[in-house]
Amino acid sequence: MRIFIISGEASGDHLGSILADALYLKDPSIELAGWGGPSMRQSGVQIYHDIGDHGIMGYWEVLRHVVSIKGGLEKCRTHIAAFDPDKVVLIDYGGFNTQMAKWCKNEGFPVVYFNPPKYWASRPWRLKNIQKLIDRFIVTLPFEKSYYENCGIQHVSYFGHPLLEKIPEKTTGKPGKDEKGKPIVALLPGSRKPEIIRILPTMALIAGKLKNYRFIASCAPGIDYNWFNSILTGHDDQLDITTDTYGLLSQASYAVIASGTASLEAALFQVPHVVVYRLNWLNYLLARLLIKVKYISLVNLILDKKVVTELIQREMTTSNLLASLESLQDPKIEKQMLADFMLMRQLLGKKNIMQNISDAIIKL
Repeated sequence: MRIFIISGEASGDHLGSILADALYLKDPSIELAGWGGPSMRQSGVQIYHDIGDHGIMGYWEVLRHVVSIKGGLEKCRTHIAAFDPDKVVLIDYGGFNTQMAKWCKNEGFPVVYFNPPKYWASRPWRLKNIQKLIDRFIVTLPFEKSYYENCGIQHVSYFGHPLLEKIPEKTTGKPGKDEKGKPIVALLPGSRKPEIIRILPTMALIAGKLKNYRFIASCAPGIDYNWFNSILTGHDDQLDITTDTYGLLSQASYAVIASGTASLEAALFQVPHVVVYRLNWLNYLLARLLIKVKYISLVNLILDKKVVTELIQREMTTSNLLASLESLQDPKIEKQMLADFMLMRQLLGKKNIMQNISDAIIKL
């Protein structure tokens, strides 16, 4: 069997690698190729095109890059045709993958959408437009299956969230400290250049104000380390950089995190954290019109209540970040947050998640 996987960002590349591992375990003779990054390549996927720092965020950026996106679509079609897969697996990356789904449907390639875009959060009519192009949706959040079914879509499956099989349950032990005995604060500014540029400098400012903590920033896969380091010019002595996000989260006492999958990962690692986000103003105004959810943090969305503080746009200031970090040190607040994180883990599934997902894809 031959499967072509399309991911467009670091989080999709990570999920693609988890999927590849499960597919190879299920059938060692399977052939996997696709668009991805270092994680998928490490898992044995033949990468036709390295996504690098493709991440385009916001409506204005999409318009600015429309020519390169059209070129990418044509390139991807050529790669799929050359590989001639038995089926195609799309991972998130909504605008691009929606166009690829149309082409795949016309060409007769069965399509699975694994971890599809958050249609329930913004422009839900997109789901009606794409549902006829997809042979099977595999969602990763507990409330998504009922949402799809309420929209009249039956070809959707939920087995649990794949990250549960990558991040073991933390039952004992205290967060680590550095060699000087300082608690570690993880800074996760995102995986796309535009968000890193807007978020990381403010993160660095709080690192300069709290001398009793060690701040370590995570450079996501696919982001050039030297470019990432250049954003911190002038703050080099205030924090360190790592490319091992999971190693960092396993040792962190607290974290400041750009909204996205990283917040979910931190919660699974039992790390109390604050979620931040900042867009350019045009994108922010458009998002306010289109996005219809109460929260931006996946933790808050899954539990349907405010568990972690969210600092968005103007609220993301050094004073607010410092106050939010200080509140996390309150034993009552920390205890309740960790209890909520455990409840969230229970809602995300149990055993054999990736085995069931790989079974569903192979049997399609």
